[in-house]
Parts: sequence; structure tokens; C-alpha cells
Amino acid sequence: MPTNFETIKQAGEEMLISLNQKFHVDLGYNKQTVNWLDWYISQNRDYFSKTEVQKMTLSIGYILGEAIIQEYGGEWQYDEDFHQWVVDIGKGKANPIGKTRKYFEDYLDSIESFFEIIGTFKQNTDSDFSEEN
Repeated sequence: MPTNFETIKQAGEEMLISLNQKFHVDLGYNKQTVNWLDWYISQNRDYFSKTEVQKMTLSIGYILGEAIIQEYGGEWQYDEDFHQWVVDIGKGKANPIGKTRKYFEDYLDSIESFFEIIGTFKQNTDSDFSEEN
């Protein structure tokens, strides 16, 4: 996976444009988009090739990360432990790219619930938090 943040950002932005045009939706960096992408992955994951999943992991991971930043605050930073870009949310780090990859592989997982859990964490700032995936 590339570690160049600009490459990841560009992939995410291009995916938003493509999905908005293809499906006539208004996706952005927000909860509604996370919910829509969660549904989209759950309905289509079996049809994507491994190469498509790799590309989409970065793109959707970026969109998820930006939605976290827009909704709850935080900033992107490269994390040596995760070996990828994560969102520093204050008292912890969220790994939206790792979570997206896991969701493509695990039918019982969810990027929607990940997004909600981060919101719950942010409401309870006394907790220590580090989401590996």
C-alpha cells in the first residue's frame, strides 16, 4: 500500500466524484456517506477483484477518515506502528484504512459502527483509545 498521503487523498476524492456521478447521490465527508459506503460494501464486496478491493480500501478509508475529522475532529498522521496513515483523535488514533480493509474481508464488521464508536469515545474523553482495525 502506498504511504504517500497525497495519493490516498486523491484516490478518495476521485472515488467520491465517481460514486456521486454514477449513482446520482450527494456523498461527502459525513455520517450519511459512511452509512451509504457501509451499505455499498456489504452489497457488492463479493463482486470486486482483489485489485479493486486494494484500491477501494485506500479510497474509502480516506473518506471514512475525513468524515471522522469533519464530525469529531482530529488530523491525519503517519503511524509507524500501523505502517499507514491514521487519524489522531486526541487521546488515541483511529485507523480508517485498516478498518475499511477489515470490513471488505469480514462480513460481520462495519465501518458504520466504527464511525459511531469513535463518536462515543469522543463524548467520553476520559477513555484511552487506540483502534487497530
